[in-house]
Amino acid sequence: MSAVFLLRRLILAVPTLFGVTVIVFVLLRVVPGDPINMMIGPGATPQDIQALREIYGLDKSIYDQFVIYLRDLAHGHFGTSISLRQDVLLLILGRLPVTIELCVVAMLGAVAAGDIGTFFPPSDPRWRGADSRVFVEEALEQIRHAGYRIVNLDSTLILATPKIAPIAKKIQQSVADLLNIEPNCVGIKAKTPEGMGTDNAAIAHVAVLLEEVR
Repeated sequence: MSAVFLLRRLILAVPTLFGVTVIVFVLLRVVPGDPINMMIGPGATPQDIQALREIYGLDKSIYDQFVIYLRDLAHGHFGTSISLRQDVLLLILGRLPVTIELCVVAMLGAVAAGDIGTFFPPSDPRWRGADSRVFVEEALEQIRHAGYRIVNLDSTLILATPKIAPIAKKIQQSVADLLNIEPNCVGIKAKTPEGMGTDNAAIAHVAVLLEEVR
C-alpha cells in the first residue's frame, strides 16, 4: 500500500469526519425534549434551569454551541450522559472490553475453536480484570493455527446511552490495531434499542470474515 494512497485516504477522511460531526451535532439539537429538564427533574426553579443552561452553554447561539462542541471533542471530552450522569468517554471505555470480548468469541467461533471459556475459564482468578489483548492474541493464534487470516470484522452495538458516533473512529482504530488490520476493515456501528425492551442493557453483534491462507 503506497504512501500516496494512504495520504489520499487521510485527506478524504477529514471532510467525512467533519460531516459526521455536523450531523451528530444537528441530530442532538433537533431531538424532541429539553435535555435540561431531563437532567434537573421536576420542582426546579427557573433560576436553576437557567444556571444549568449556562453551565452547558445552551444559552448561547447555535454557532457558539457548535464551536464549543468541536473544542470539547478536540480535547477528548464527549459530554455527560443525561440519564446516567456520567462522563460519556468513561462509559464508552467501560464497554470497550465487552465489545472486544465479543470480537474474540466471533473469531474463535469462525474457526470452530470453541468457547472463550474453554481458553479462559471464568473460575480462574488469573483472567479477572485481564487485559483484553490477551484474549485477542489467543484468538488470533487459533485463527493462524487453523490456516486463516482476518479479512474484516463488523460489529453493531445496541444501547441507549452513551452515543457511539463521536468516538466510533477511536474504537475502530483500537480494534484494528489489536487485530493488525486496516481501520477500514473494521466496522463499528451503533443503534438504539428502540422497541426492543432492552433500554438498560448493552448488546453487541459481531461478525468476522476469514480468508484461508494458501
